[in-house]
Amino acid sequence: MTSAKEFIGYPREDGQVGVRNRLAVISAMDNANPVAKRVAGIVRNAVSITAPFGRGQVAEDRSRHDGTLIGIGCNPNFGAVLIISLEPSSAGKIAEGVAKSGKPVEIVTIQQAGGTLKATALGVRKAIGLIQAIGRLRREPHPLTDLIVGVECGGSDTTSGFSANPVTGLVGDRIVDAGGKRISLAKGYIRFTPFLPLVLVYIKTLIDLFTSLTIPFPIYQASVS
Repeated sequence: MTSAKEFIGYPREDGQVGVRNRLAVISAMDNANPVAKRVAGIVRNAVSITAPFGRGQVAEDRSRHDGTLIGIGCNPNFGAVLIISLEPSSAGKIAEGVAKSGKPVEIVTIQQAGGTLKATALGVRKAIGLIQAIGRLRREPHPLTDLIVGVECGGSDTTSGFSANPVTGLVGDRIVDAGGKRISLAKGYIRFTPFLPLVLVYIKTLIDLFTSLTIPFPIYQASVS
């Protein structure tokens, strides 16, 4: 039994706490995506993380790519990580970054394994070993100050702005008030319908604000010649 300001989670060595204990199967480059998907599809409790590219990138472009995959691997909801790539150099850089979090990390490279079929078989064996290792971890009570909640717009309809979105916001507010953190992610485009109730509230608030002001506003006259 936990209190209203606690949650049950998996403690990680870097101090973070996860609410899940999954295995991340991360592809370091796009040509390893099929192998990563196959391994994750065979092994229960594994999630594939695929890359949009990962080849021929240099400087800041490369740093962003590797940093993003490392950040995903360090997510506390992953208890272990399996890196799959074409060759060892790209896999090693990501594995080194993830290993700093203290979680177990394994590597599979297609070239060293001898092709995609052998890489898939090796990946499944290593994934099963990692799943067995993190399966021994147990959840513990933690304060809400250790909780980070990410919320994302999952596709709005005509009612989500009146129901799901406000509830999600209220839950997030309570977590933040208790010391937790909330990360909100919006889609790449804006739909007006789910924001309609909020817009109406803002409009009323602005009207009330301006009608209560007693500060005289200057009136400018412009002439057109």
